[in-house]
Amino acid sequence: MMSSMKEKEKNKIALRIFVESNREINYLLHFLQKIFRAGLQIK
Repeated sequence: MMSSMKEKEKNKIALRIFVESNREINYLLHFLQKIFRAGLQIK
């Protein structure tokens, strides 16, 4: 019983980390896209 609870906690933490890092990556991609579009407009 206890071990399954620990697994659930671990999964929850892993999921949270995954979601957080995903948000960071999405933000970076959005930022790069903006720069790319600005670069295209300058040309």
